[in-house]
Amino acid sequence: MSDLSVVLSIVLMEGLLSVDNALVNASLAAKLPRGEQKRALCLGIGAGAILRFMALALAAWVIRYPAVKLIGAGYLVALAVQHLCFKHGGNGATRKGGESFRGVVASIMLADIAFSLDNVVAAVGMSPKFPIVVTGVLAGILVMLFATQIIAMLMRRYPLLERTAYVIVGFVGATIISAHFGAEMLEINRFLLIIAAVLWTVAVEENKVWTQKKYKTGPYQVEVSQVL
Repeated sequence: MSDLSVVLSIVLMEGLLSVDNALVNASLAAKLPRGEQKRALCLGIGAGAILRFMALALAAWVIRYPAVKLIGAGYLVALAVQHLCFKHGGNGATRKGGESFRGVVASIMLADIAFSLDNVVAAVGMSPKFPIVVTGVLAGILVMLFATQIIAMLMRRYPLLERTAYVIVGFVGATIISAHFGAEMLEINRFLLIIAAVLWTVAVEENKVWTQKKYKTGPYQVEVSQVL
């Protein structure tokens, strides 16, 4: 494999692995007012990128001690459980408020660290040349930054996507843990399942809007006085 093909392979792999990372980043940022979301994402992802390169420098240590990956995977599972089980009211809506800007940035940074442990180990496994791996990982971070912005816009249109994102986060954490015990899932299969979950959520939300428009319910309800 040439150096260029290795870099492109790492970029592609980082892009695939970053979809779930981008989903949870957008979900965490959604707790803030819209005007602060972009700044929180940039700060959180930026800090996470610095720590990701630190993890890259310690990749041999990370590989040598797989328990480090398990801790990161455990954090992802805990994050999903906390959001899905404890941060929703009876109507399924996220309870806003009480989320500080610094707290959200810190949560994004921690999520990036947890995801990066898996990404860095996979990247290092593709090439022993450190500069090539760094180039690929950096490109992957840039892909994630743009993907997060797109997903954040989708979440404003499809609110259910926030809950789906945390289900995916729990799923990713579970796959990392299961891989440690020998039940490993191919990255392409994990990616396809994530995309399928996102597309299903979008379809459900679009069907909900179509039904409300057709039967004039929800935000499309027509008042009797207007009809008369």
